[in-house]
Amino acid sequence: MNDKLELSPFVVTLNSEKVIEYFRDRPLSQKQQDDLTATDKKLNLGIDLAGEFIQQPTDQDKAIFMANIIVNALNSDDETTIAVACAFLATRYIHLKQLKITAHEGRISIELINDQLYADPVPIRFIPKKDLL
Repeated sequence: MNDKLELSPFVVTLNSEKVIEYFRDRPLSQKQQDDLTATDKKLNLGIDLAGEFIQQPTDQDKAIFMANIIVNALNSDDETTIAVACAFLATRYIHLKQLKITAHEGRISIELINDQLYADPVPIRFIPKKDLL
């Protein structure tokens, strides 16, 4: 396993703005580890995803469910839930690098990204045409 991959931060963006950066190299307390284990057990009992109850959720189902938990927690400024959900995604899905959340026209879309580390956006500088000549 690649140590750099495992230690890469997990980043959550909202409308292209970084709102959360979870550092995987920071150890979790025993209480946090217990919370994640309890979350695992609860998810294994089944989840409601997009109005459908999934009795035996796959890893992908669980990741999408937890991503939705983060969206809802961000909307209500629930820092405790955000922390648990981010820790869950970052520790259970070490290949997951980003969660992109986009709000448009009253709808929310989420994208789980495994193959690209977050990079700060680079502003585009426009040069006036007169300065090009």
